[in-house]
Parts: sequence; C-alpha cells; structure tokens
Amino acid sequence: MDSGESEVIALAKEENADLVIIDEVDARRIADFHDLNKTGFIGILIKAKKNGLVDDVIRLIDIAVEKGFWINKDLYQQIFNSLL
Repeated sequence: MDSGESEVIALAKEENADLVIIDEVDARRIADFHDLNKTGFIGILIKAKKNGLVDDVIRLIDIAVEKGFWINKDLYQQIFNSLL
C-alpha cells in the first residue's frame, strides 16, 4: 500500500467518513480491518449508471484499462454480464 492509500484510510478514520474510495487490494483489506465502508472506481461507475449519469459502464472501464487501470478478467466478465 502506498502513501496515498494510507492517507485516505487515516483521514477517513479521523473524520469518521461514511465512505472511502479506494481500489488497491491491500488498502481495501486494511479499510475492512478498520470497518470503513469502501467502494472503488468500478463501484462509482455502476452507481453513476444506476443514477442515469453514464450510459456505458463497459466502455468507460475499457477506456480506463487503455490508460493503465487494471481489472481482474473474471470481475470484468461479471460486470459485463450483469449489465446486459
């Protein structure tokens, strides 16, 4: 976990945050340890779609992947199937 994720978790605890936005696996485990509610980039995209703010989550994920975002292939397929 790098300093950015550490700072997010520390600030969330300090401020009693309702939600942290974090993707890195180790940071998510630590957030769980501290009973912090969390979501990530994909969770935000799915919520945005449910709220009518974006149309094509898969296209946005594909763009992010092209720019270096990593997603597990099984998770990608699960998201794809759930949005059909």
